[in-house]
Amino acid sequence: MRNRLILLILMLSLSLPKADAFKRKPYRGLPRTEAELLTALVTCMQYKDTISYPTIFYEFDTLWKEIGTYKVADEMEQAKLQEIKQHPERVRRFDPVYNPQIIKDFYAVLKKGEDSGIHWNQ
Repeated sequence: MRNRLILLILMLSLSLPKADAFKRKPYRGLPRTEAELLTALVTCMQYKDTISYPTIFYEFDTLWKEIGTYKVADEMEQAKLQEIKQHPERVRRFDPVYNPQIIKDFYAVLKKGEDSGIHWNQ
């Protein structure tokens, strides 16, 4: 009886997935190239994926940090950067959390494409 129990425990332990199978996959982050960005956009359109679409955009906090650490090459860029830093509300419009119009525009593009005979899934 005891041998059967040990054998059963051994068989169960061998059939269980390894501990690393339960680890979360690393966060891929935003698209790093134009090709990745286009692939993400087309995929969202193919599946009418309004959940993943906003994740393509930088969050305001991340974008604001990038603006703060951006190194400027000339005076013209410096003036443009100062203008941006003085008006953070203009930067917020690129974050779907602060600008729900981004999702509405996505719906409009899907609808317009379908009305024009575009089959996003093909």
